[in-house]
Amino acid sequence: MRPSQLTYGLDDRPPLQVLVLSGLQHVAVITVIGMVFPLLVADRAGVGIEARQAILGVSMLALGIATLLQCLRWGPLGSGFLAPAVFTAAYLPASLKAAEQGGLPLVFGMTIFAGLCGVLLSRVVHRLRPYLPAEIAGLAVLVIGIILGTLGFRLVFGSDPALPSNDPPLPRATVGLVVLAITAGLTLWGSGWLRQFAALLGFVAGCLTAAAIGTLVIQAGAAAADIVALPRPLGLVPTFDPALVPDFLVAALACALRAMGDITTCQKINDPAWKRQDMPSVQRGLLSDGLGTVIAGLLGTVGLNTFSGSIGISLATGITARRVAWAIGGFFLLLSLLPPVWRLLAAVPLEVAGGVLMFSACFIIVSGIQVIMTRMLDARKTILIGLSLVLGLTYDLFPELYAAMPATMRGIFGSNLVVALVTAILLNLVFRIGIARRASLTLSSRGDPDLPYTFMEEHGSEWGARRDVVAKVTGALVEFREHADELMAPGTAASVEVRYDEFAIDVEFRYPGVAPALPDDPEPRPEQLFDLEPDEAATRLQVLLLARLADRARSEQQGGDAVLRLHFVH
Repeated sequence: MRPSQLTYGLDDRPPLQVLVLSGLQHVAVITVIGMVFPLLVADRAGVGIEARQAILGVSMLALGIATLLQCLRWGPLGSGFLAPAVFTAAYLPASLKAAEQGGLPLVFGMTIFAGLCGVLLSRVVHRLRPYLPAEIAGLAVLVIGIILGTLGFRLVFGSDPALPSNDPPLPRATVGLVVLAITAGLTLWGSGWLRQFAALLGFVAGCLTAAAIGTLVIQAGAAAADIVALPRPLGLVPTFDPALVPDFLVAALACALRAMGDITTCQKINDPAWKRQDMPSVQRGLLSDGLGTVIAGLLGTVGLNTFSGSIGISLATGITARRVAWAIGGFFLLLSLLPPVWRLLAAVPLEVAGGVLMFSACFIIVSGIQVIMTRMLDARKTILIGLSLVLGLTYDLFPELYAAMPATMRGIFGSNLVVALVTAILLNLVFRIGIARRASLTLSSRGDPDLPYTFMEEHGSEWGARRDVVAKVTGALVEFREHADELMAPGTAASVEVRYDEFAIDVEFRYPGVAPALPDDPEPRPEQLFDLEPDEAATRLQVLLLARLADRARSEQQGGDAVLRLHFVH
């Protein structure tokens, strides 16, 4: 079922004009943001204008291939979501270092290595689920949203020293704020096409504003280049340096965590009944993300990653159709053949994209908070999330602190996302110590009626269990206590054991009596109960009602005790 906030859901077929314009608004933002990083690395390597142009051409080709790999579902490849690729700042420090030490051949070789690391991570991520629960996935999405928002702010106000800018701050801010105001205004008060293409209209308005105040400068000869030309890789042989392995390995881990957060966000916004990460989808997405970086290195450009900004745009505009990703990939493949077009796009001021990023970050941040709040949070989880977020933010607030670290530590804590997630993973491991994964209580009809509620509230929070599953387990305990006299002999009590892991909550009721038979059909029909004695029919009905609360139920006789087991998928 398509979520109500979406105009075109994942499997919908938007009209051609919607498909084209929606694809263009993503391509415009990705190009302006993404093309900066390959050019920065090329500048650091000291290559000439022809090599820079060749890198731009193959970069467009790499973006198209990686985007198509991600949106397709072909065997083990592709998450199937609208999660296009972009060149990422995660690889920038390592790539600049490689460019200084070994030029572009070393950059390309280490990029291939990083992509292979991402491929390997995709094969083992399912084993890490107990150590990467939903609250950490939500934290990743939240931090990604903050990163996008702060990056957008820096681009708008010209305060990012890593990115080139010779423009005075006031005109830059004017352009970025125009983009933000128009994009947000059309999203809030526009309807139909105005809302669906708010980002594209804001982008165009920003370009017109930049042209009017003189910050949009097109290099001479950009439009006069060959209209059609095949992208030409530089033909350099990739090289490898073991000394750079830690830098690129940490960058690959950061990209894998970011892709995991992006795919989790895609799952949530496309499924109104979303409850947990679909790990097979995450695995396919991580595999495609890693392969995209391998292909980028082989073609002769820098590493890439899923683009959270596009996911925010898709949520804001209500268009998450997979076919839009096909259009984005197709546009990038086409642009790789049209040098004048991508050179013109590369001339768009960064503050234009900054305004769009600030806008899309709003939706990513809220989505991350919503993922976190699907879990019950006790003091442990609260400290884990809060402290990890605070430490992650210190990376940008106190860069001198991290710059003073030993080289090995700087390689590990290479970005605010890595700082936040490494902290969260380590705290999760520590806080798991001493937490019992099982708990027991005694239930009878004369016991405390509030016991099921207080018991599950305490242990559900301690485990960090999903709120909806804890509510179902609580309902089963309440149902059993209220009808205990019908299920077992009066004056007796049932011992109940509740076991938890990241995948399920299992409840076992053990009480004196005869184990009830559970039919294959969980929906009781009146004729099934009419032929039974009244007491037996009442018992059967109560057991069936209990079983319907669970995802799976079974009963058995063990000596003089009846055992009823309920399994709740988590």
